[in-house]
Amino acid sequence: MFSLSSAEFSVNCPTSVPLYRTTAHRPIGTLCLLFCSFLCFGMQSEIMAEDGNLTWTVLSDDLMMMKQTVTRYGTTETDTVHFIRFEQSRWRFSPFYYKDDAFGQRLNAMEWLTMTGASVMINAGQYDTSLKHLGWFIRNSVNLGSSKHPIWKGLLVNGSRGNDPVGGMHIIDLQTTALSYKTMPYSNVVQSLMLFDQSGTIRVNRTGKTARRCVVAEGKDKYIYLILTEGDWTLWELARYLLSGNMAFKQAMSMDGGAQAQLALKQSDRELIIPRFQMALPCVIGFFPVSDGDPGNPDPNPAPLR
Repeated sequence: MFSLSSAEFSVNCPTSVPLYRTTAHRPIGTLCLLFCSFLCFGMQSEIMAEDGNLTWTVLSDDLMMMKQTVTRYGTTETDTVHFIRFEQSRWRFSPFYYKDDAFGQRLNAMEWLTMTGASVMINAGQYDTSLKHLGWFIRNSVNLGSSKHPIWKGLLVNGSRGNDPVGGMHIIDLQTTALSYKTMPYSNVVQSLMLFDQSGTIRVNRTGKTARRCVVAEGKDKYIYLILTEGDWTLWELARYLLSGNMAFKQAMSMDGGAQAQLALKQSDRELIIPRFQMALPCVIGFFPVSDGDPGNPDPNPAPLR
């Protein structure tokens, strides 16, 4: 378990945000689709999407991936940052906990993905010594985690049980929106710490503690972004990088970091596993497309381990 020191996060930590240097920071324009040349093997064409000068690999109608090579703030070091993007109204998530879903067996991200049939899988937030998720970890209105964390203010939610003005999967900031478990209007909830909020305020302190990072961000463009670094970053510098880019993020929350930070994706013949060698995780979040007639709430039926 990656342990986040209390010095690394705060309730309110304003900061100015200068630009980062990346290979993809250019003005945003109209989204257009184009076809790349045929691949050498299998003669399959790879569809790309250009959003301004950001080039995304299209995996399905509303699922895209991209990576950027970034020169990290204040250094000459570069790192690769991976982005997965999908429409928040056309995708849903489901939390998974090993004692309920994997017959007491912890799995890595790709194993979880294979077992549940998810399209994308990431690690959840931090967990305690008993391997229970810290903070709300609610699936189908049942909390699989601990009680509400008193400091972490980020909630990833979907499965509205009432009138939801946002609709679909999105992030809620408990610093501005009061919610309780008994009156929770969402059936699926994952709690973790806010990385930055809608005002552009970075909600973590500037420390020297680095680790591989996993972030869930909500865009102003009605997309959800899953972000994973290959190298080690401080939370503060990652927040600064994301805010200084041109993807117009609305707000973001950080999941567990270090060896626990994992991403697995499988879509037709495309597969992405970060890192390549993954440790077993007790808590994960799976992402699924919302099919016709699917309200975005039902829990998928995991196949048993074989």
